[in-house]
Amino acid sequence: MGVCGAVVLPSTSSQAAARGARPAARPAAHEALPATNAARPRPLSEELSGQALVAYEQAKDLFEHQDYSTAHARFKQAYDASKNSRLLWNMAACSSKAKRYALAVQEAERFLSDGRGRITADQEARAKQMVGDLRQLVAEVRVEVAPAGASLSVDGEVVLERESPAIVLLEIGKHTLRVEKEGYQGAEQVLAVAEPKPFALRFDLQAIVIPAVATVTSRLVVVTDPEGVVELDGKALAKGTFDGGVSPGAHHLRIAAAGKRTYDSELDLAAGATRQLSVTLVEESLAIATTEKRGVWWPWAMGGVLALGAGVGAYFIFKPSPVEAPAGAGTLGSVDVH
Repeated sequence: MGVCGAVVLPSTSSQAAARGARPAARPAAHEALPATNAARPRPLSEELSGQALVAYEQAKDLFEHQDYSTAHARFKQAYDASKNSRLLWNMAACSSKAKRYALAVQEAERFLSDGRGRITADQEARAKQMVGDLRQLVAEVRVEVAPAGASLSVDGEVVLERESPAIVLLEIGKHTLRVEKEGYQGAEQVLAVAEPKPFALRFDLQAIVIPAVATVTSRLVVVTDPEGVVELDGKALAKGTFDGGVSPGAHHLRIAAAGKRTYDSELDLAAGATRQLSVTLVEESLAIATTEKRGVWWPWAMGGVLALGAGVGAYFIFKPSPVEAPAGAGTLGSVDVH
């Protein structure tokens, strides 16, 4: 089309010589023409600085050596660093030369939109001409996705992340479209575009269903006094009787009622097992009386043991010691006492 060869914006000859680069053979066409709807823009080399300027200068050389893919990457790097909309035109030129016509259309349309008020009438006319020519080489696909809000990628590159429907441009050939949304199964379709005509495509995503995982519990059955409050790990569960599922492992069981001695116990419940307990609470007064009786009985018992021990000791102390008889003396079974 003759559009792309004039889109690289060279620096002046003196600037190029100072950097050791060869001067451009001629200035870009849209910079040489006077502006009609905007002030004549300065050369891009004067608007850019830092990393953007370095990437821009590298891209120009790459473009002249027909390495359009790498030149596009450098122009994009300069654009990302500066957000100068004029670089979109250079990117579109690289995409067109590399036969990525759909991308070239998108970049040229962004150049027209973002550069409004900054570009000349000639630049605007050339960009519109470029868009019109390249649209004859691409198919316009209307993509609908349910539910909305999914991301769409074409040939592994994300092209949009917005609400459905969306318009996607595809060159002639085979393309893989994939739609993804969190919480849904991704969907993919391979399209063979044979001619540049519009058509529609729809994706209906299926929600990912996560099966419920059955929780393994233990069963605890506690039967106690009607007024007894059953607590497990400090949490009241029931009064009188409790029958329910609890988590396996170690637990502390407590049963309390007014006027009765509190019951405390440590439990270790196995997963899936059933533990049954029957607890009768003791009256507090009866528990105290039992304790007092035990306090009297034990000294008596100890005293008895001591008394018995003393008697046995006395017996062995005062028992006569046997005297060994001389050989031949006495009778069998008798002991002589001297």
